[in-house]
Amino acid sequence: MFSGVGAQWPTSADIRKELADRDVPVMLSFSRGKDALAAWLAMLDSGIKRENIHPIYYELVPGLKFTAESVAYYEDIFKTKINTFPHPAMYRMWNAGVYQPIDRTWMIEASKMPEPSFEDIQQMYRIDHNLPDDTLICTGVRAADSIARRTFIKKTGPLTESKRRLAIVWDWTRGECYDRIAAEGIDLPPDYEWFLRPHPRTGKLVKNSGRTFDGLAAQFLVPLREHAPEDFATIMEWFPLVELDLIRNEQR
Repeated sequence: MFSGVGAQWPTSADIRKELADRDVPVMLSFSRGKDALAAWLAMLDSGIKRENIHPIYYELVPGLKFTAESVAYYEDIFKTKINTFPHPAMYRMWNAGVYQPIDRTWMIEASKMPEPSFEDIQQMYRIDHNLPDDTLICTGVRAADSIARRTFIKKTGPLTESKRRLAIVWDWTRGECYDRIAAEGIDLPPDYEWFLRPHPRTGKLVKNSGRTFDGLAAQFLVPLREHAPEDFATIMEWFPLVELDLIRNEQR
């Protein structure tokens, strides 16, 4: 399936056409970001049926209003239910006591929370929705996104067979993703205005470099405290000592 050698991997368009012709269900790892949005649109453009696409969103912190609102927005845009699960990192952080006060230690130890992987969650979804065990999980990973990703895809191809994971727009550029989303008139999530990437040399925030919420570091917490104080308070409920990272950032 989707075979090739070195640089001769099939184009993402050919891959999507094959999936459309086979008329099989696929899952989509949906981060709410530009790559995931472009991947969803590309799948529909290629003839993959709307009902055959099963999007999954992993929430890092439960109960955030801004993520729930954007998920609801994309559900309305695509007329498809987006299934939300706790992010695997959520379980790991909880068990490790990340930003937790000492008086919560007993509760964390007693909870003995499992630490499912992405693959565990995806397989549970397959079982719950009666999908074949070989149902692919599609992602918006692109070779042009970084040297590491380009090297990996060039070597192994867009399909990671062991994880049933497929880079469905692997040969798209950043510009193609933005252009396809804009052509559809779809808004990016508020994250793209709040979480700008710092320049590697100057440290200044770079315009049009936004990304989705992806951690409890200051680069996310500071903008959240300013733009979504209610959600920042929710994060404080889950991770009461998270402001320590802000203090460290201010002292740096």
